Amino acid sequence: MCGRYQAWVEDDALVEILEMEKQGAAERYLRQAEVFPGTVQPLLYGSLVRVRAHLSLWGVSLAPWGKKGTLINARAETAAEKTLFRPAFERDPSSQTKARRAAVVTSGYFEWQNGRKHHITDADGVPLFLGAVELDEPAASSAPNIGDPEEAPPRRHVILTTPAAGAPALIHDRMPLFLPRDRLDAWLYDPDFARYMLNHPFPLEMKVG
Repeated sequence: MCGRYQAWVEDDALVEILEMEKQGAAERYLRQAEVFPGTVQPLLYGSLVRVRAHLSLWGVSLAPWGKKGTLINARAETAAEKTLFRPAFERDPSSQTKARRAAVVTSGYFEWQNGRKHHITDADGVPLFLGAVELDEPAASSAPNIGDPEEAPPRRHVILTTPAAGAPALIHDRMPLFLPRDRLDAWLYDPDFARYMLNHPFPLEMKVG
């Protein structure tokens, strides 16, 4: 579920956020026809002052926990109960050093059915914000360094998923946790609201192509 998505976003406000954070040319990250797990992407998060962006690698290595493989998605319904993700939904700000809520920006994602590839987008063609959890050590310790070699290792993130509803349910039984733009700040800054959203996602009208 949500193993690839598209980053082809025409949105001046998002470009401005990325440029302010000096992530290089914002268009490099917002002009990708297909984004794969294991690649570095901009991630929105809530700082003490405003919504900010930085680079994060999509996928969490399970090696530090003695397991094989990479986790790219996680079920929203149980995220707040899992040891790995629980700190992102606690009220204690110090917990956010281990895990925090974030959002992925995309213009749509891809899903397969009977060998056919479908492109799922917002019905109005506006950017989509996907709920995510970003992890710190030890999950990021094995990731390659990005940008300034003096910076800390990059963060890693997973995209949260919910039971599919509406048009996406015709293709797959799971879909990303969609964040309406007017609820983005609440997701990033209000842990109580975020926990509610995990089990009560806001419906969006989607289109399957």
